[in-house]
Amino acid sequence: MRMTAKAPLPSASLPLPDPGKIFNPLLALVMAIMRRRHGAVFERLSALGGKRVRIEPSGFPLAFLLALTPPAGARLRLADPRDTADAVIRGPLAVLLDLLEGRLDGDALFFSRLLTIEGDTEVILALRNAVDGEDIDLAADLASPLGHLAGPAAQAFGVAKTILFGRRPAS
Repeated sequence: MRMTAKAPLPSASLPLPDPGKIFNPLLALVMAIMRRRHGAVFERLSALGGKRVRIEPSGFPLAFLLALTPPAGARLRLADPRDTADAVIRGPLAVLLDLLEGRLDGDALFFSRLLTIEGDTEVILALRNAVDGEDIDLAADLASPLGHLAGPAAQAFGVAKTILFGRRPAS
């Protein structure tokens, strides 16, 4: 029996899609849902017209740009390396989500160095004040358009948070 070496298969290099083409429409949908459920936050944010905040979840391959614009209040999209921002906030994704939902104290996170900010601190404080006291439940908010399936979808989101962040979701 004669063995012959086979030539290696040519590697097929598929072009990767632009993450912005995938994520930006989803982020716009998230913001539309949040605007509908938490309009007061967006009204408060519109007072910061023209300010831009870069959000960089540590250990996450993507960063976000929050543009605070009247009359919509805010737009969120993936950040581009060329984007400029008035302020930058960095921290673990789980911490940033808990901060948005009001489960964690921003000052304590800052002083424990789990959260870092750069640039215009007034913009960060105004952002914190805009969401402070608002009853944001990201799972319930994002599942809300699903009608009767909203409850199970919110529970699935909680399970996903547990898997991704290694902790039980808050009830």
